[in-house]
Amino acid sequence: MFNPSHRRGLALLVTAAILTACGGGSHSGVVPSLGNGPGGGGPGAGTPVTARFAFTIKGATGAASQVRPAYVSLATKSISLVVTDTKNAADNSDIYANVPAALKDLQIVDFANLTGDPNTPGQCGPDPSNPGNFKCTATFQLPVGINTVTIVDWSATDATGSKLSQQIGDYTTVQGAANAYAVILDGNAASTSVSGTTSCTNGPIGASFGSTGTTPVVLNVGFTDLAGKTIVAPGLPTIQVQDNTSTYRSTNGTISGTGGTIAFSIDQNAQTITLTPSTAPITGATLFVRGVPPNATDGLNFSALKSFGYTVGTAPPAGFLAVVEETAPASGKVDLYTVTLGATDTFTPYTVAGGGTSLAVTNSLNESKPNVDNPRAMLFNATGDLLIANGGQGGTGGDYGDFACIPAGSIATGAAVSTTSSTNADDPQSIEIGTDNSVAIGNVPTTAALNASTYTLGSVYTAAPSTRSIVNTSSLGTFDLAALPTAPQAGTFAAAITNGTTVSRVTIKSPSGSESNVTDPTIYDPHALGWDAANAQLVVAGLVNGSGQAYLDFLTVGGTIVKSIVIRDDGSGNSLMEGDLLAASPNGYVAVAGVGASGLPEVQVYDNTATRAPVGGDIPFDACTTAGCTTNVYGTNPVVTSVHFLSDTKLLVTLSDTGLVAKQGVYIYDIGQLVAPCTCFDPITGLQQANSPKQTGFQQFSTNPPLVAAYKP
Repeated sequence: MFNPSHRRGLALLVTAAILTACGGGSHSGVVPSLGNGPGGGGPGAGTPVTARFAFTIKGATGAASQVRPAYVSLATKSISLVVTDTKNAADNSDIYANVPAALKDLQIVDFANLTGDPNTPGQCGPDPSNPGNFKCTATFQLPVGINTVTIVDWSATDATGSKLSQQIGDYTTVQGAANAYAVILDGNAASTSVSGTTSCTNGPIGASFGSTGTTPVVLNVGFTDLAGKTIVAPGLPTIQVQDNTSTYRSTNGTISGTGGTIAFSIDQNAQTITLTPSTAPITGATLFVRGVPPNATDGLNFSALKSFGYTVGTAPPAGFLAVVEETAPASGKVDLYTVTLGATDTFTPYTVAGGGTSLAVTNSLNESKPNVDNPRAMLFNATGDLLIANGGQGGTGGDYGDFACIPAGSIATGAAVSTTSSTNADDPQSIEIGTDNSVAIGNVPTTAALNASTYTLGSVYTAAPSTRSIVNTSSLGTFDLAALPTAPQAGTFAAAITNGTTVSRVTIKSPSGSESNVTDPTIYDPHALGWDAANAQLVVAGLVNGSGQAYLDFLTVGGTIVKSIVIRDDGSGNSLMEGDLLAASPNGYVAVAGVGASGLPEVQVYDNTATRAPVGGDIPFDACTTAGCTTNVYGTNPVVTSVHFLSDTKLLVTLSDTGLVAKQGVYIYDIGQLVAPCTCFDPITGLQQANSPKQTGFQQFSTNPPLVAAYKP
């Protein structure tokens, strides 16, 4: 409670209701009618008047009221008041010399707890008018007249510690009248924070911030006092931004960068800064944002500064393709292309600002660790940001991988300015974005029990509650993921879980934490998942079981198997193959890649009907140049590393072929056209390969093999 020992003197009671806040506004309140003599503050200036003050403190969970309360910092431990001048209210003559020394002395009220009666002088308690807030009452003594008063709230008792807020104003006291004042304390800002929103960042800005295109960007500005508490209106510091003449402006101005300018406008009421780039891209701009006292008369002196680099990038174009190039074991980079689909599909290297056609490997903004040094899986989200499951460098420097998000605008710069999260990321191998804008990564760690982790959009994409993760100590990890539709619950994922022998299942996990497992003899060593939106089916592909067969299973969203087929190529031999990778097209076709009976890879496409019939023969990366199979068309070491549908009919395949680099690269096939793949032969039957989807595009990777790809239509 308040310590009454700091109150000096006792006289006629006058009630003075003062609403206080860490914020700005009018400093003097309603002045009652004044008379002469003691009532007017003349000869009676030495008469002390006990004034009652009511302070409202915003609670941490305080609810908003219809009338916004004024308040002091929640960290307040004491309030001090001192009278620095007094004038006669009748003629405005200075009578401060007539004020007794006791009334010029510093008066202090200590605040100890929030459990008392808020309407009793010297106590604090819950504010009956504003649930969640607290109200305190205290009595100070003022001389009769027009008083210049300094009021300060402090972080410690006895007016010590840090000065949290302050106001200097003139207030009139009159004998025999109820005096009511509306006083606002201006916040004493110690720091300024700026928050911005992109798909990768939705929170405090660190050393840099980027946007995409010339669309205006709104930044939110916040201030904290010396106790680390957020300062809120009314009485907020005034926001200022430095313009290109090094002048701080509180309304609007222009910032210069390399390539263009950025106009800024400040809304002091909303605490926002709107940035409007003149063009894109723009680099080299720095934003200097500060808070200054809102009133020159409040006696405060601070300049809380926040600065950060600001870049404006261009959005990735339509047909944008990112391909991981493996530069060394457990190391890779991301190459960029634009793809034009047609009768013949063309690849054009995408040149980033400053030259080059790849993303730079940089440290992330928030964790200062490599973001794309070993990318294992990636995809574009709806706004063109590139999401990466980065495998890291193992034990090197403790880098076990991370989930990285590279904003769309920074891709064009080549800088790969990203935010990362390493929480629950141990050698991630797969990635999927959910219908609730969450992201799941599948881990294949050596010892960690966590197999699939989920991230949600917060200050950055941050780890979701552990209830959303899939944990299993008896498996090798999560080899693939699939995002299920909004029903029954948005953000539900399916994960392929296996240890290669005794554990084979598909786990379906919802954001609520519910988890169900799908097991079946046909689901064996599952390695690939896909969601067929056209038929509302989860597709599962696995490796060969004890009978030498691998299955392609089609499940309902609830996990019921509606169809199982043995995976085969459709050549004359109709030989068995595995299901190591798969992709589903927008209209329901499914492509499966895996090793065939020859030990080399094939890709087989199945239609979107209930029969799931093969679409022609396989794409034969195991084909031979002669019937006797003395030479392989694709060399002796081809490996299909990923399959992706670019449209209803265009299928992309990445092929590592280190034994014959002329065939190594990125392929595109038209599944709507079946042609002889080559004058070549099935390695098992020795017969000419059956007609299969037509190759319509190829980009060679002559130095390093491609691993995975991500496509933005």
